Parts: sequence; structure tokens; C-alpha cells
Amino acid sequence: MKIHLTLELFASPTLPYCEVSGEIDLVTVPTIGSGISFLFPNNRVLPINVARFPGILRVTDVWFTPQGLGNPVTVKLEDLVLDSKADASAVMQFMERGFGLAGNVV
Repeated sequence: MKIHLTLELFASPTLPYCEVSGEIDLVTVPTIGSGISFLFPNNRVLPINVARFPGILRVTDVWFTPQGLGNPVTVKLEDLVLDSKADASAVMQFMERGFGLAGNVV
């Protein structure tokens, strides 16, 4: 099942860095509080080791849209507050290359 997801990356508690979004395939619609694993990339990308990137991100919201109006299910993941712009950039690039998501730097 195609699920649209979105999450925000911060370079510090007060410095937004980017929004990451796109479609992923899941076997079912995740529930609020469940986790989605990003430990093993779909593409030939090595896993990353960045402080404060747990690899499993918690679902904070789920929205349903009527058929024919775009993505039927959107999942919001927990915000990630990282230690620096370099760490935020590394996570964004990992999500882009490893899972086909798109990062939009603010």
C-alpha cells in the first residue's frame, strides 16, 4: 500500500532544517504511536550513524483523503532534532537516497 509520509528535521531545537516527504510502500496503514523502520535502506545505500537518528521513527498523525484527491493516506512522523546542520543534511540525504523521499530545505 502506498503511503505518503512527512517529517521535519531540525539542526537544533530552534533551527528548522528541512521537511522530508514522499511515498513509501507499507503492508498496512500504521497507527499513531507505531514506528516505521528506516534502519535498512531500499536502495544500495549504506546505513548512517548520526547521533539522535534512531532509525525507527514514531507515527504522530494519520490523515485519510477521499479517493481521487491525491494520496489517500498521509502519515506524519515525529520531528527529529539533530545536533547540527551537517547531521540534518546527512539524514536528509540518507532518506532521499535510501528510500526515494525528497528533502525540502527551509
